[in-house]
Amino acid sequence: MRILRLVLVVLAAVGLVVSLDGGASFATSLTTAASATASTGVSADETGGKLSARSSTATATTTTARTTVARKAPDNYKVKGGVKFNEPYDRNKHHWYNIRRHILRTINSTVKGDHIRIASWNVRGKPYTDALIKAHKRGVSVGVIMDWGNANPDAPNPDVARMVKAFKGDGKRKPADRSFVVKCHSSCRHAHGIAHSKFFLFDHVGSKRWITMYGSNNATDVAAKDQWNDLFTFAGNRSVYNGFLSVFKQMKKDKNHPNAYRHFSVGDKLTFNFYPYRGTGATGDPDLQRLKQIRCTGATGGAGWNGHTKVRLAQDALLGDRGQKIAKRLVQMKKNGCDIRLIYALLGGNVRKILVAGGVHMLQYSYDRNRDGMYDIYLHMKSMAISGVFRGQTDARVVFNGTANWTSVALASDEVVAKIESRAVTAQYINWIDYLFNHRPGSWGPDNLADVTTTSAGIEGRQVLDNGWTLFAKQKKVDPYAIMKQEGL
Repeated sequence: MRILRLVLVVLAAVGLVVSLDGGASFATSLTTAASATASTGVSADETGGKLSARSSTATATTTTARTTVARKAPDNYKVKGGVKFNEPYDRNKHHWYNIRRHILRTINSTVKGDHIRIASWNVRGKPYTDALIKAHKRGVSVGVIMDWGNANPDAPNPDVARMVKAFKGDGKRKPADRSFVVKCHSSCRHAHGIAHSKFFLFDHVGSKRWITMYGSNNATDVAAKDQWNDLFTFAGNRSVYNGFLSVFKQMKKDKNHPNAYRHFSVGDKLTFNFYPYRGTGATGDPDLQRLKQIRCTGATGGAGWNGHTKVRLAQDALLGDRGQKIAKRLVQMKKNGCDIRLIYALLGGNVRKILVAGGVHMLQYSYDRNRDGMYDIYLHMKSMAISGVFRGQTDARVVFNGTANWTSVALASDEVVAKIESRAVTAQYINWIDYLFNHRPGSWGPDNLADVTTTSAGIEGRQVLDNGWTLFAKQKKVDPYAIMKQEGL
């Protein structure tokens, strides 16, 4: 009997050692896999490399435990990485709900002990707030950062009010597990601008870890039904997740940081830039610098078109002096032989004159559906795809995507701009922008174009218009861009 008891003790001890070692090895394997993925090429999902026997055991144990707990979640969504576009008119195999459903199903697949962290210029819409409140009630820690201008006594936001009320009274939780809403009065990390970032972080969703989503999509119903947006997801990449989480924690403090500009790379194919573009390393205009690194001829390796560099732009707004400088650069690139297409929602009056005079191919994506003089459906993306010569590489395929418009306010605001070097991702963006350019919605009439001039004091999303109204809008005595400004550029 003593011998049997001794054997059981030894087995128990060995089992404990294997379990602890296995857990550590598993976590290390995921980190290594994410780093390996970034260094060898862009993959939005974790790599599926072989794990050691101990790691496999830990994986099985962890998955079993998560599966048991996951039954308490209303969904069991398998999050996949990559880009998603929404299409308000349900065209070209894309749907208005593509992005919203992706985010909501991810929220609905979290369980007690998980953490959700969201930075969104605005949060408005019952589907989002219901999902977040329900997640909080089942024990998920929900943290939301947004712009104060979208939820305050002068601009009531019933959805946010419900969420704030629901999050109260969770003092029994550990501080790190409590839910909260933070409203930044300007940029969260600087004294000016607005809180314009849009990203969604999940530390655990089912069997997936470290989910990062970012793009032009706010947590609003308008983003799905009345805007064209993009959202990029990384699943299983701990380095990307930790980089975003670090910025989120700084934003939560809502304090002015003299060196607000932050950037980091994951391998040699991914770079993330976080504005405000202020402090160490923030010199010149980042978008002008990128455009100046493009050469218009000499493309090789199947990049570009007939040896000419292809540039596709989906940019919500180009305004003010900064917009004019960028417009002049685009005109020069056109003269140098670049194949450029631009779709946009809002141009400053002088910006549009420069682009028209320079022959840049462009199309406005904004429309007044109910004929009240105000545009109520519009492009909201902020992306640039390059195929051709970039930074001396003649067969480059690069995408810049994120939240920043080409305005002066963007440089003073919380924004994220990513650079992704990938043939597949670049092709996806080029194909989508080309589709939109070539397929203006057939139900739109011909009179949706208008010039607009903004004062230098204009704030993105809240511009003061000087002139440029359409005749119809003048007759109605309305600002044609009022809804855009209210819902966010």
